[in-house]
Amino acid sequence: MTRKARFKHLECVVFSPPFKVTKKSPIALNEVVLFLGDIPNVPGHCAVVKYNGEVVWLVHPQDFRKAKEDEL
Repeated sequence: MTRKARFKHLECVVFSPPFKVTKKSPIALNEVVLFLGDIPNVPGHCAVVKYNGEVVWLVHPQDFRKAKEDEL
């Protein structure tokens, strides 16, 4: 099943999951990251890159929201 990406490639997004994060996450709550894209052969997962250059993959795109102008 192919689903259109929620975000554009290289769009700034904010880690803001709809639930309380209970375990250690590689991305801090409300951290701005760059959306690299959905992972085609792993439905429901995407890759992002942090400001320090660290790539984080196999994260859920629904845990992000578009960044607001004042967050950039």
